[in-house]
Amino acid sequence: MIIPTDKEAHFWFNNDYPKGETIHTYTEAQKALNGDAQCVHTTQIVLCRTSLYETRRIFIHPHIGEKFEIVLGDNEPYTDREIRVGHNLVTLLLAGEFDGDGITVC
Repeated sequence: MIIPTDKEAHFWFNNDYPKGETIHTYTEAQKALNGDAQCVHTTQIVLCRTSLYETRRIFIHPHIGEKFEIVLGDNEPYTDREIRVGHNLVTLLLAGEFDGDGITVC
């Protein structure tokens, strides 16, 4: 069951992340994402997964282009694919599924 939330997870593919606020280590990022932090910034892309939808909104900061949110269901104009729980978001991001319209994720 997906619960609406005001908690956020921000995954950074570029170097414009907020200095001093962004977590770079896997263990610390995982702990923060599973914890009570309101907003987590990380460069640990491998932790971007659909199970986060239970507690957080997911935002992507691409290498080129503006920040966007990945939601369950329709993600136009970023992709024609309907995102479902169980999709491997890392694979989709690295494969270029969300590239286009001025956005290059990695």
